[in-house]
Amino acid sequence: MSMSRKGRTSGAGWWPLALIPVLVLFLFGVFLAVNILFNPSPSHSNPLQPPLSDPRTPQPPASPPTPTPTPPPGGRAMTYQRGPTEDRVIALTFDAGWISAPTDAILAVLKAEGVKATFFPRGKWLDDNPRLAGRIVAEGHVLASHSYTHPDMTELTDEQLEEELRLGRAAVRRVSGQDSPYFRAPYGAYDDRLLTTMVQHGFYYNIMWTLDTLDWKEPGVDAIVSRTLSNAKPGAIVLMHVGSRQTPEALPAIISGLRQQGYRFVTVPELLGH
Repeated sequence: MSMSRKGRTSGAGWWPLALIPVLVLFLFGVFLAVNILFNPSPSHSNPLQPPLSDPRTPQPPASPPTPTPTPPPGGRAMTYQRGPTEDRVIALTFDAGWISAPTDAILAVLKAEGVKATFFPRGKWLDDNPRLAGRIVAEGHVLASHSYTHPDMTELTDEQLEEELRLGRAAVRRVSGQDSPYFRAPYGAYDDRLLTTMVQHGFYYNIMWTLDTLDWKEPGVDAIVSRTLSNAKPGAIVLMHVGSRQTPEALPAIISGLRQQGYRFVTVPELLGH
């Protein structure tokens, strides 16, 4: 009899314990129902996952995609002496032919002033000056082509012309990791044959200039500054050279003076809306 009473007592103590998991599940279900009822936001419909964002919170507008230059109509590169704008913006551009010594000083001024420029080195200059070429790109400037050896492109044979374009383009790609659609004809000499052949090699824009500072003649720092400030106009493309020893000395006064005239500095792609 004592053994029988002991067995019944053990059974009576066991069944309430068996209800505990059921009770836990019931309470969790109530928690889910209440949470969904009072927090109906679709971004947080699952209380086990944190909300990714609240759609009721205003979000900043997405930046528009950067337009990709497309081949010009007619199969000929488009030539620009000036940007198509009346806004007070101006593009500083630097050709690089043979001399490289002043380049570091020019880059230092541009960096200190917070100005981005567009550089047109010949391909051989890029190959001969890999550190400077890398610095130009690393500091956010635009790298474009100025041929490979800097010949008068109008005097070349067809084969020579294509070789200059191909090698110059490849030199830019080696440094920047991308192709450039911008080309500046050496000496400013171009003809229909060049403009047509340029497009065949991926160059869609022949970038000339509005204002030649004549820094390559080294006429004196004051003369370079005066010529630039007195001839500035909206959308101007300013031509300078990294080989001039007077350019880094004149550059701070040029930047300061143009800003006082209300100008903002842009790169060539920005000037053309690319």
